[in-house]
Formats: sequence, C-alpha cells, structure tokens
Amino acid sequence: MNATAIITKAIPDEDDLIETALKQSLRRWTAGLLVSGSLAAISGLTGLGIGLISLIGLANADARLGETGTVCFVLAFPLSFLAAHCVDKIDETDKRIRLEYCRRHGMKDSDC
Repeated sequence: MNATAIITKAIPDEDDLIETALKQSLRRWTAGLLVSGSLAAISGLTGLGIGLISLIGLANADARLGETGTVCFVLAFPLSFLAAHCVDKIDETDKRIRLEYCRRHGMKDSDC
C-alpha cells in the first residue's frame, strides 16, 4: 500500500517571515507608546494636581506631599521622551513594512 503525504500548510518563505517580524515589532512599539504615553500623562497631571493642591493650601503643609508632586511631575518627562522614541520607531517600522511590500511586488525602492 502506498501512502502519499499531502502538505496542507505551506511553508512560509523568507519574505513572510520578515513581514511577520516587522508587524510584530510594530505591535511592540505601539504597546510601548500606549504604556509610556499613558503613564506620562497620568504622572504629569497627578504632579500638577498635587502641586496645585499644595500651592493653594488645601492640603496640610506636609513636605512629603510636595515631594510626591515634584517626583510625579519630573517622572513625566522621561516617560514623554520614551513615548516620542516609540513614535519614531513606529514610523521607521511602518516605512520598512511598506518598503518590504514594494519589494515583494516587484517595485523599485524609489517608487515606494
């Protein structure tokens, strides 16, 4: 009896693997942007809120509250820089995905 094996799932070629890796990279940078941007906004607004509460005098004149507000506000800046870095990497990855698409379809790099 002869047994014939039929391949039901095509083996992905190198182009598919590259495109998959680029899309995965794009998702990671987008997640990084979401997390760092959200934390930057929350931290900055919290720091401003605590600072205003301390400035107006609605809270007790506790040094820890003022320090917490300052730390939250200062923490927002590096998180904002990280979010900006993620935006740059998202743009770079998107360009690489488009370039790979053009190469797969026989277009020149200058046409993309």
